[in-house]
Amino acid sequence: EHQTQSSTGQTTGKWFIKFYAPWCGHCKRLAPAWEALSLKASEGDGIIVANVDCTVEIAVCKRFSVQSYPTLIYLADRKMFEYEDRHWSDDALFKFATTGYKSLDGKSVPPLPGWGEFTKELMDDLDHILILRKNAVFVIFGMGLTIGFLFGYVILLLTTMPPSTNNKGKTKEE
Repeated sequence: EHQTQSSTGQTTGKWFIKFYAPWCGHCKRLAPAWEALSLKASEGDGIIVANVDCTVEIAVCKRFSVQSYPTLIYLADRKMFEYEDRHWSDDALFKFATTGYKSLDGKSVPPLPGWGEFTKELMDDLDHILILRKNAVFVIFGMGLTIGFLFGYVILLLTTMPPSTNNKGKTKEE
């Protein structure tokens, strides 16, 4: 994500990305051609071949609207181009990455999710917890309240405690 700088559409080089799931049969069938493409592209064409495991990088796959596996997206010239052909030879993939994408109308690179998206997901999670785990919510709230009161009480005691005195009735400061 940071290496491609895809949040702005300005990628450092051209990136051909395979979005996949480890259990996907089509993805496994594509793997040898994808590896061969990686070797071919590393010979100085400026194309970086990458893999995104959608079972791990869920947010990235959601951002790029990955609906099926494998999804092949090429990032170049501040746009993204989806490889939709099911001809998965390394030659066909390489041809797409070097010249084939130019005949397509690229789409804008989707922006990084902002605070609004983060807040929405957080609220969705909270709704889910409230609906399915009502007792857990009350226990967590009660524990938080108890710990907060205890912490506040300790702070109150420490800040209102008079200075200590030595045996002769003098304070330590005297």
